[in-house]
Amino acid sequence: MTHRTATPRHADLVARADVREDLPRVGVPTLVISSTEDRLVAPALHRAVAAGIPGARLAELATGHAPFAENPAVWGKLITEFLSEVERA
Repeated sequence: MTHRTATPRHADLVARADVREDLPRVGVPTLVISSTEDRLVAPALHRAVAAGIPGARLAELATGHAPFAENPAVWGKLITEFLSEVERA
């Protein structure tokens, strides 16, 4: 499969996938990073995912869809701090 055939398949999957019923069953510490300037996935959906997972933490980062590339230092810090807290708990 090439990227030309994969992209339409990914778009189709995104349109059909609905995991909302699964969220309450997530039983591990969860950090949801919302990229607040994301034009592909609305930040409201990030917030809904975080709200649906018991005990999930929501962090907002002022980037577009690729926070790991747009602001890797802050993105990495959010993850590192979260994992450190989970490890201490």
